[in-house]
Amino acid sequence: MSEILDLINSLGSYNINSDETGNIRAFSGAVHSVGDILGEYGFSKNILLVADNNTLKLAEGIMESLKKYRISYLIYRDFEQATIDHVFEIERYIMGKDISVLSVGAGAIAVACTVAVSHQKKKLCVFALPFRGEHICSDDLHLEDAVMPDVVIADTHIV
Repeated sequence: MSEILDLINSLGSYNINSDETGNIRAFSGAVHSVGDILGEYGFSKNILLVADNNTLKLAEGIMESLKKYRISYLIYRDFEQATIDHVFEIERYIMGKDISVLSVGAGAIAVACTVAVSHQKKKLCVFALPFRGEHICSDDLHLEDAVMPDVVIADTHIV
């Protein structure tokens, strides 16, 4: 694991923009720039932040970077496996509204968000964090409905 972290840290700051990978912004301290990056990509001023207690703790400082936005929260105690019920719950928050979605976490939370935003045609940002587990989605979740996020942000100091 330390070899992977050494490799990431050696890369420093980078941006990737392509049709295949989407938009990836990774640099040390990115957690403090999430709000600015959302603005660069034309996100709504209304944000649904989807996280769990663990990912929110890892992304310390993210709330300060979002002070220009009106935030609605969907915070789970522990989100280990995405289900269709999670997708429906996220959809209820965003349906018919001028709102974008910020997934704080790249595992199960991001999976549920990618499916929900594809159904509702909303912008999605994934703030990437290390995730655990092999089965991040249940059998009732059809990943062919998932879309690439509009932007992925990673703080190389955290990951």
